[in-house]
Amino acid sequence: MISTDRKLLEPDSAVLKRTLSYAEHCDCITVVVAGVGKAVTFSPSSKVKIVFAGGSNLIANAFSLYLSALREARALCADRMTIQDPFVVGYIGVLVAKRIGVPVQVQIHTD
Repeated sequence: MISTDRKLLEPDSAVLKRTLSYAEHCDCITVVVAGVGKAVTFSPSSKVKIVFAGGSNLIANAFSLYLSALREARALCADRMTIQDPFVVGYIGVLVAKRIGVPVQVQIHTD
């Protein structure tokens, strides 16, 4: 999954708790999070891995996001790419999915 929700990096956030509950219904979930800053990877459970792609600016972040998502999808032998943004981040997800030959699932969230 590729997301822009940085609350996944907060240990007590509702978003992370929701992701942990989703993982109870599948083998594992890896979420690559877009955003400028220092890259971080952590596993809040044995079934969930969060990868903050990082980067020093938006262009560097887009490149880092693509490489991180591609690396994680290949390592996981992903069977689908889920994206939560129909714009630049979503486009990166489509590129990764096309590269590894899996379908794309788009989630549209509105606040």
